[in-house]
Amino acid sequence: MREEPRNGAGVSPAGEEPPLGVLIRTWREQALLTQEELAKRSGLNPRTLRRLEHGEPHRPRGSSLLALAEALRLDPGKQKQLVAASLRSHTHPGARGFKDDTDTSSHAPASAMTMPRQLPPGPAHFVGRSKELRTLDGMLTPDEQIMRTGPKVVVIAGCAGIGKTALAMHWAHLVAGRFPDGQLYVNLRGFAPSADTADPAEAIRGFLGALGVVAQRIPAGADAQAALWRSVVNGMRLLIVVDNARDAGQVRPLLPGGSGCLVIVTSRDQLPGLVAAGASPLVLDPLSNGDSLRLLAERLGAERVVAAQKAAKEIAAGCAGLPLALSVVAARASIHPGFSLDDLAVEADAASSWLDVLSCEDPFADVRSAFSWSYRTLGAAAARMFRLLGMHPAHDIGVPAAASMCDLPVRQARALLAELHRAHLIAESVPGRYQLHDLMRAYAVELAEAQESRTERHQAERRVFDHYLLTSLAASHQLTGLPHDGIPVDPLALNVRPESIATYQQAMEWYQREHRTLLALIDHARGNGDGCRLDRLARGLADYLDRGRHWQEWRLVEHGRRATST
Repeated sequence: MREEPRNGAGVSPAGEEPPLGVLIRTWREQALLTQEELAKRSGLNPRTLRRLEHGEPHRPRGSSLLALAEALRLDPGKQKQLVAASLRSHTHPGARGFKDDTDTSSHAPASAMTMPRQLPPGPAHFVGRSKELRTLDGMLTPDEQIMRTGPKVVVIAGCAGIGKTALAMHWAHLVAGRFPDGQLYVNLRGFAPSADTADPAEAIRGFLGALGVVAQRIPAGADAQAALWRSVVNGMRLLIVVDNARDAGQVRPLLPGGSGCLVIVTSRDQLPGLVAAGASPLVLDPLSNGDSLRLLAERLGAERVVAAQKAAKEIAAGCAGLPLALSVVAARASIHPGFSLDDLAVEADAASSWLDVLSCEDPFADVRSAFSWSYRTLGAAAARMFRLLGMHPAHDIGVPAAASMCDLPVRQARALLAELHRAHLIAESVPGRYQLHDLMRAYAVELAEAQESRTERHQAERRVFDHYLLTSLAASHQLTGLPHDGIPVDPLALNVRPESIATYQQAMEWYQREHRTLLALIDHARGNGDGCRLDRLARGLADYLDRGRHWQEWRLVEHGRRATST
């Protein structure tokens, strides 16, 4: 049954604009709609609509006003009238039950019909990340179920140049329409060429200004500003992108208090404090070889990549799956269309490092410079460990070996490895084992050669060799039951912390973890190390390879051991 129009609808004292509830009721009745019909057409809850019409103290969201304007088919003039009435309604001293403690009308958005759209452009070329995009899609919920207890926060983390901001911008543009109250963006400059890191209060003032809060109404204190920010956005549906955060302390004041908002944070740090408080972590890995080639094809054209497939694969491998590195190579190839990819691959072979090939005058596009911003955030002990880890010859390293290499207690080494991992200068391949991708390793070696003396570099290499040798002697004894044959222990070994191997099972498990590391170590040390010590390390490994039936590797080790002994 339709409601009968109320007498005097739309009438207000002379000189006064009609209140919000009167306007909505008048336009609804003119459209011959019941409250239930308007609620259904606009998507609002009928109870919310009744409260608005009755003048109860309730600040409608910008998305709600927009839905009402569309459902009532209001012209632009009436839309402005609706917004103006909304800004008056939640501060009207006569509103039932409302206490007008502050003039919050200046805190409201200037116009619910023109909300901030601050997202920078998304990447022109974007490939891969399908799993990560699905994870981000899972952060969205139906409007009627959206975030009852607080904002959702996702932390996109990863090393320099891995495409964190590109992923955030690509996805944010895809879902911007789900956040009709606006999209806000800030770059906190946590990792940048200068030390000019953004203050959270600076970001809050920018957000408030974008939402129509006049500068005179923004309090001076940082805590008061954060409280005002939370008050203003309460009940709004906003997408907030907080880019390039240094640490959790930069981000916390920017988090809305109420529900309805989704916050995307990007950082080279994993921000464990935010994750512990409920944020969802999304750690990016390097692009696969296939996606790396697809990115090159997107930038340069498929024909050019197909015409030089071998060179393209070499370039993709040299760029270590980092979109920034691939983009630098692609930019160079685009600027010089006469250069073939074969020419670029040959140039890379002639260079001392792929970092030289990826050098660029723009610090934001130079890979070495990008790595340096993360390195500069480290403490002195972690920075030294990073430099020395670059000299480890194998693909990955465990905590005890890293402790021996750096001449540190295992507990301290574990804490420093965690610091490097949080900064995404190293990756944790499996729990307790860490690795550097090829470009990061090249950067660590450059730093070691520049900042560590030749003596310290030699001692670090000898310590890690002795770590594996002494642990191997104990493991080989458990496999064969034979005592080791009196290999003299280098004085440097006094600073080595070999692992304890007390059973046959422990010996087999250690060799399973480390046999590829031992192969790399033997190959690296051949011609540089003590022949007797190298032979003993190879002999212990051969015992394991024989028992594990790794025949091909056993033949290589035996051949190398005999060649060394002769």
